[in-house]
Amino acid sequence: LEELRSAQQQLIQSEKMSGLGQMVAGIAHEINNANNFIHANLFHAKEYFKALNEALQQAGNACPEAAEAIVRINEELELDYIREDFGKMLNSMREGSGRIRSIVMTLRNFSRLDHAELKPVDLNEGLESSFLMLQNKLKTHIKIDKQYGSLPPVQCHASQINQVFYNLIDNALDALQSTSKPGELTIRSWQSEPDWVTISVRDTGTGIPAEIQDKIFDPFFTTKPVGKGTGLGLSVCYQVIVQAHGGKLSCVSQVGEGSEFIVELPLTTQRRVSA
Repeated sequence: LEELRSAQQQLIQSEKMSGLGQMVAGIAHEINNANNFIHANLFHAKEYFKALNEALQQAGNACPEAAEAIVRINEELELDYIREDFGKMLNSMREGSGRIRSIVMTLRNFSRLDHAELKPVDLNEGLESSFLMLQNKLKTHIKIDKQYGSLPPVQCHASQINQVFYNLIDNALDALQSTSKPGELTIRSWQSEPDWVTISVRDTGTGIPAEIQDKIFDPFFTTKPVGKGTGLGLSVCYQVIVQAHGGKLSCVSQVGEGSEFIVELPLTTQRRVSA
């Protein structure tokens, strides 16, 4: 029964990541097409505006009657204000377009469509993109402390590792949101040994009771209310880190103090089990 549950869990995770990858590919393609058109034309809009300004100025210098008409139009239409504001408007549009590019890049980094196989990747990028995916859950009473160390490339299935980071950060934010008290989320990464790197996700939430700490990685075990959790998140994390990548996943927690989940990964995957 446990083997069947484990196989079912792996299929669910595989289908979920496949569906996410296809969705992100479609979204990124459509958004990029529209955004590239806008981004490219902003430069031309700025050049056209300069040309129109120069044409008005030259017309005023060449013809006194035109100069009088331009002064009148300037007063009626507030051209001085338009000249001053138009550049600021274009700059804000360029910033907005750049923000769209950044969001699309975050989505692509999270799913890592180009890294479906084992490849050396920067885990700090995966941590940051996973964190950015959850920014909508940040509240004013939550302090964020990110301590990314210098990491060598780690050979892994990037999309699976990013899913682990997402789950751990998501759970930490849920723990912090379960209390109205000020809390802190700390995300750290460092090279713990010559051939190993370590990732830590720590929250100052409610903590996990000692009597259930040995069950949190079991399939279908959850402390969340019905409809809020499936009990698969941490179990999937354990399978990805331990079974698929030959790493280690542990939890240190105390009620009232918070929880820390520690991921340890070898630079080169020692075992490869489909997940």
